[in-house]
Amino acid sequence: MNLRNMGSVVGLIVGIIVSVFVVRAMNKDGKYKTKYDEMQKIARGHAYRYAYWTLVGYEALFLILEAMGIPKFFDSYTTQFIGLIISVMVQASYCIWNNAYIGLNTNPKRFAIISIWIGIMNFVIGLSWLIRSGFL
Repeated sequence: MNLRNMGSVVGLIVGIIVSVFVVRAMNKDGKYKTKYDEMQKIARGHAYRYAYWTLVGYEALFLILEAMGIPKFFDSYTTQFIGLIISVMVQASYCIWNNAYIGLNTNPKRFAIISIWIGIMNFVIGLSWLIRSGFL
């Protein structure tokens, strides 16, 4: 295992450990599990169902396009990743629209701060990749 792979493994382990503490910090009661009322649970169930069927439809569409011989714009990994992102967006959007995204014991201010911080870190990581790969 080279040094770069070792750094990735260590970074992944540290990220998982930090994630546990971040999730606990987001909840008002300091617990890891977020609590939802009955209506939120129902809405989350609907959101998961819609996300699942979105992904199934997306995959079926691309299977049909591939069978017809229509060329793809992206490689298979990118196409699969785009499908997952669309599915997650459907799930999150439905939960947000139905007030089921933030739990009963979630501190909204901490949640917003942590979400903004994660967004900034993802932007920095993406920007550094673009610079290293020569796109910028």
